[in-house]
Amino acid sequence: MNFIKMNPPGTICFNDVYEKILRDINVNNFLDVGCGGGENSQIALQKGMKGVGIDFSPLAIQRSQALLDDYIKDGKYKLIQGDFFDTTDIGHNFDLVISFFTMEHIEDDEKFLRLLKKRVRPGGYLLFAVPAQSDKWGIEDDTVGHLRRYEKTDLINLFKKCDISIFDIFSIGVPLCNAILKLSNLTIIKSMEKNKLNCSKIEQTKGSGVREIPYKTVFPKMFKLFLNRKAMYPFLLCQRLFFHSEMGINYLIKCKI
Repeated sequence: MNFIKMNPPGTICFNDVYEKILRDINVNNFLDVGCGGGENSQIALQKGMKGVGIDFSPLAIQRSQALLDDYIKDGKYKLIQGDFFDTTDIGHNFDLVISFFTMEHIEDDEKFLRLLKKRVRPGGYLLFAVPAQSDKWGIEDDTVGHLRRYEKTDLINLFKKCDISIFDIFSIGVPLCNAILKLSNLTIIKSMEKNKLNCSKIEQTKGSGVREIPYKTVFPKMFKLFLNRKAMYPFLLCQRLFFHSEMGINYLIKCKI
């Protein structure tokens, strides 16, 4: 059976909120820290912005290069392979800095958050996403290099320590993603991903944003019939009822600097 890359339900739920935020803010450029395969940058670029993406994984940079080649050739996007903590030529004063599912891989999350803040111009925005709820820890966390999942109160306290005002914290994917979480972990158990349990956290992290897992990140072509925004619209409406709960398996945080 042939499998193709397709957004799973959790990504469709996440992107619905991410794209709404982008429509509501007025920004011209962005920095994507931990850009992975480039999908989140692509959404911002499609809104007419210019951007920079950075990732320390060679494979992630390769995937981003392939996905965003037209934007790179047009001078609308720049890719940097390197460690965000050590790279000095990224630039400052971005209208928007995004960092999705990166901080949970980093030992010193407070230092990371403070460095992100420095890249945002006064009046600019910081968009953040992290896995939520410690009791949802599973094999996926063990195979992608996670150090933690975050409780809502922990996030609020962390952002306060860094003197960053949180405009909103969105709880993502309720109830659909909660319902299929065990199934999601089962796809990893049945895939080659489970072999990564023996890898270092760094090696796990390098591959975390570019995984190809049957029935999790790649699917049979026929799945397009229901893995799309139109078919999932009832679930997208439903998750709005839970935006300000603590029930989501992921949090999306919006801040203004």
